[in-house]
Amino acid sequence: MLYSCVVAQKPAKDSLLKIAIANKLDSPTVSAFLNLGNIYKNNQDSSNSADYFFKALNLSKKIDFKRGIVRSYTQLGYLFEVTQDLPKAKIYYNYAIQYAKKNGFKKELALAYSYMYFIYSAKSEFSNAIIYADSALTIFSQLNRKPDIANQLNNIGIMNWKLHKNLEAIKYLQKTLAVYDQIGATAEVNKLNTYLNIGLVFEDLKSHDKAVEYFTKVIPLAKKYNEIKTLGDAYNDLGNVYLNTKKYESALYYYRLSLPLALKSDQPLKKGIAYANIATTLVELKRYEEAEKFMKLSNKEYQSIDNKEGIATNLVNSAKLLTETKRLNEADITLKKAMDIANKNNFMVLKQNIFESMAEVNKLKGEFTEAYLKQDSAYQLQNKNFNFETNKQIANLEVKYKTAEKEKEILKNKTELLIAGSQIQKRNYWLIISCLGIFLLAVATILIVRNSKLKRQKLEEENTFKLNIAKEQAKNEVQEEKLRISRELHDNIGAQLSFINGSIQKMVAHDEQNEELQQTQKITQNTIKELRSTVWLINQQEFSLEEFVVKLREYLKPYYGGKPQINIVDDSDKDYILAPIIATNLFRIVQEAVNNSLKYAEAESIDVSLLAKENNLKVVINDDGKGYDANGIASGYGLKNMQARVMSVKGSYNVDTKKDEGTQITLIIPI
Repeated sequence: MLYSCVVAQKPAKDSLLKIAIANKLDSPTVSAFLNLGNIYKNNQDSSNSADYFFKALNLSKKIDFKRGIVRSYTQLGYLFEVTQDLPKAKIYYNYAIQYAKKNGFKKELALAYSYMYFIYSAKSEFSNAIIYADSALTIFSQLNRKPDIANQLNNIGIMNWKLHKNLEAIKYLQKTLAVYDQIGATAEVNKLNTYLNIGLVFEDLKSHDKAVEYFTKVIPLAKKYNEIKTLGDAYNDLGNVYLNTKKYESALYYYRLSLPLALKSDQPLKKGIAYANIATTLVELKRYEEAEKFMKLSNKEYQSIDNKEGIATNLVNSAKLLTETKRLNEADITLKKAMDIANKNNFMVLKQNIFESMAEVNKLKGEFTEAYLKQDSAYQLQNKNFNFETNKQIANLEVKYKTAEKEKEILKNKTELLIAGSQIQKRNYWLIISCLGIFLLAVATILIVRNSKLKRQKLEEENTFKLNIAKEQAKNEVQEEKLRISRELHDNIGAQLSFINGSIQKMVAHDEQNEELQQTQKITQNTIKELRSTVWLINQQEFSLEEFVVKLREYLKPYYGGKPQINIVDDSDKDYILAPIIATNLFRIVQEAVNNSLKYAEAESIDVSLLAKENNLKVVINDDGKGYDANGIASGYGLKNMQARVMSVKGSYNVDTKKDEGTQITLIIPI
């Protein structure tokens, strides 16, 4: 393959060498040097390539050919990038950016920005990468260079995905497809990378079926256009889906298909990913010796380009292997190294995985308090990384995009039919041609009116979308403040309570007869439990009813197996979403009612039943205790507090009790 490439380029190279040998001090000679540099670069002859690029730069400076200077800087930057000397590449791209700005070369400036994007992307500095891609997008949009516009939209989309801004990622990726649609059939091959990126977003959102749909869409098209790199990416991404769904043999099958294609690319990042994925799957299959071999190969590639995300991920996988082979201290040290990298680079999903792995190590070492704290930290990050509302909005965006595609196809078919009809009429009836011309004019008028209406509708939709985005931003700001408060409670007060509880445990162990110490320990443990419930309630943007019932059972779990017997039943026809204010008040009401029964009722059983139907939630709390005379006893603070909470969510409240006949509390709350 390389030989045929060299042969094909030989006539062009000979012609360029003639120009170069003539040694004319003019711009065509600069162009010849640059083209020769590119030919040698494509043939992986970096030495000759650099030689000609520097000749182009020096001659451009000598004859004051400004455009030649900026192009030489850019080509030198790209050469150092492909030879993995990223610091030098960054220096030359910066030279190109400054020189293009100074001399008003818009196209060259946009290209330099787009190349600089790849430097920061390779270093996992995703926010900086977006800045350069967006700068390139602005200029390419001014120049109306549609393929370049699509490339930058795609780049911004994938960087937003890397930053876990999935709604933003989908928006930019669908804009990319829309630009390719404008270009036409020639851009079909360019859509492949965008399909892969959309699949990655869906996989990140745990929508595995949607991810598989987009990844498998790529494979036949990649084969059709002989896009080897893209085919390898599709195999690799399918492997990721099967790994995440614990279908390890299928994952290994696709990873092994992608490996030879990655090795052909001669890109350290791709090779590192391919090796790492196989290693991860082999660990799951408990083939540890093979796994270690592939981990070492992967780490070598990541280290060569200082890819911090890959290095940290390999450390996590290595720790998993060490954990499974009972080398717990080594696993602990390895995870701390991974966490240090994740903290410095704000790798949120990776931090969640590290906390989960740390919890497993602590559990196996018998450090249960530490295991709980690590698992709780992972749970908090999971809630932050995965947002139900974002999923819903992304689904809506995809529906809109597919609807637009169908409408475009229908319009295309209508146009083709009209053209075919006009050709038939032209062959047979001149009079009908005139009528058809009038008809087409009328159709064009209708289409113009329709397009004008569609533009107005689109403008209204954009305004509505912007308003929704503003609402979401306000909602997110409130949620961020709630998260800050919950972190303060968890990290400060929670840690202090855990320390106090541990200290009291040690004192009780030395003085088991001390009832005051035992009572203090119980109070401390109850306080920790209350704090966890409070943190959970503060931390959520919304609650599913199923999740609420699980949390309620978890809160009442210490009472299971004793007296009274506590039963919680959810008879709802489907899962419902509870607003934070409703979930918080309802949790506290049930908590108060159950505590009252435990303290005063002397009941054998307490039943809590929930029934959600037609936007109303009915909750019945019933005990078979001694009850009381509702007319003879004034309502205490607890009952008044429950009533106030029900009123705050616009619900209704009823207490039915008689002496020696138990107590039943009924709540009706709109949801």
